Amino acid sequence: MNIAMLLTAALIVVLLWLSLVPIYRAAVKGRRTRAKILFQLCGFFGILMLAWVTPLGDIIARAASGEVAPQMDGLAQGLGFLSAGLSMGMASLGAGIAVGGAAPAAVGAFSENPKAFGKALVFVVLGEGVALFGFLVSTQILGKL
Repeated sequence: MNIAMLLTAALIVVLLWLSLVPIYRAAVKGRRTRAKILFQLCGFFGILMLAWVTPLGDIIARAASGEVAPQMDGLAQGLGFLSAGLSMGMASLGAGIAVGGAAPAAVGAFSENPKAFGKALVFVVLGEGVALFGFLVSTQILGKL
C-alpha cells in the first residue's frame, strides 16, 4: 500500500467527521441547524461520490486490459469494512436517539389513555426500523467483500 492510498482513506474519514462539526457547534450555541444539516448532507453525498468515482477508473482500466475479475486490494477491503461499521454504528446511534425521544412520550401517552398504546408503539417501532435498515446495509456491504 502506498502513501497516496493511505492519505486518501484518511481524507475520506476526516471529511466524514468534519461535516459534523458545524451541526455540533450550532446545537451547542442553541442556533437553528437547518443550513448546517444541508451542508452536512452535501458533504456526505460529495464524499460518497468521491468514494464511488475513485475506484471506477481502476475498474475501467482493468476491464480494458482484459482482466475478467478485478481483485480487491487491501485499501478497498479496509474501506469496505469501515463503511459497513459506519453504516451499522450510525444507524444504531440514530435509532437510539429516535427511541430515546419517542419511548418516554409513548409511555406518557399510554399512561393517560390506554387506548393510545397502538398509536404510540408505531413511533417507537419506526425508530427501531432505522437500526434494522443499517444492519441490512452493512450485511450487504460485508457480503460484497
